[in-house]
Amino acid sequence: MHPDNANRLYALWTRYKFVPLPWKVLPIVLMLAAIFSLDNRWLPGLHPQPEILHRLYYLPIVLSGLLFGYRGGVLAAAVVTLLFTPHWLEAPSAAGRHGGSWEEIVLFFAFGLLIGLLVDRERLETQRRQDQEHLALLGEAAATVAHELKNPIVTIGAHILKMQRKLLPDDPQWERLNIIFRECQRVELLLKDMVHFARPIGLDLEATDINKLLKRVLEVIGPQAEKNGIQLSSNLDGDLPPVQVDQTRLTQVFYNLALNAIQACPPAGLVLIKTVRKRNQVLVEVSDNGCGVPAEFQQQIFRPFFSTKKEGSGMGLAISRRIVELHQGKLQCRSNEPRGAVFTLVLPIKKN
Repeated sequence: MHPDNANRLYALWTRYKFVPLPWKVLPIVLMLAAIFSLDNRWLPGLHPQPEILHRLYYLPIVLSGLLFGYRGGVLAAAVVTLLFTPHWLEAPSAAGRHGGSWEEIVLFFAFGLLIGLLVDRERLETQRRQDQEHLALLGEAAATVAHELKNPIVTIGAHILKMQRKLLPDDPQWERLNIIFRECQRVELLLKDMVHFARPIGLDLEATDINKLLKRVLEVIGPQAEKNGIQLSSNLDGDLPPVQVDQTRLTQVFYNLALNAIQACPPAGLVLIKTVRKRNQVLVEVSDNGCGVPAEFQQQIFRPFFSTKKEGSGMGLAISRRIVELHQGKLQCRSNEPRGAVFTLVLPIKKN
């Protein structure tokens, strides 16, 4: 279906959603009553052919599927089957009654289910496209505001730093200025993350050894783990095939996940990075035995500006998931028994 037509249909559906349920059901009930009356010859002077009546019974099924999706289509098929039952229980007679085949039941339900599923899918696709358009507009607005605010914040921070240099560290004003300077840095970091999240991300894909990327990340992040007293370990599958990825972007994701795991661990904690091939996918797991992520937050942590850390901007995992999804992959979180969290990154292996 053409996007413009789909958007018009979705706009009509959006307005129709506010119509009370009885007014939605009434046309279907009236149609069923009319067809059933024709079928039983209750309407004088109207005696359509049995083949036409068979086809008319599909109309309420189609209408229910269009209005209520697959649930409505299946329910209407069940009602039509109930009304059509006498035709399977008696043979054709001279009085004009016509028999029905049991295959008709299958067609009723198949028709209702198919129409409903197609309608549900089209609604979801149209809603997804409109949500993406709204997010794109919000992203542009957020990027513009962040860009305009960044320069004043940087200027304020620079002037605070100059004022600090004129004071001694034991001066009470020095500590107050230091608090203001740290808050300026935090706002500046938040604005920077907002711009990166709103900006379109282009990928430079090339065949890459995922294990090699992870080894680089381990080398870079090793000193941070040692400083925090964290044991950094790896279990890398040596039989992984090359994967088409953007090395710079994916390294950013790996670094962010590993750094989060280190920060979540107590002293003498353990962070394990593992890779494994599963059918046509490469799985990368970053696990720790730290404070973990409560079950109710395991989906929310990927939302922009949501953070369980006091000093976090809440953008790291949101940007990471966005990068992974641009690679047609998935980034998920689950609990690590008996304690801690496991972040699993799934990348598809694309065959040439």
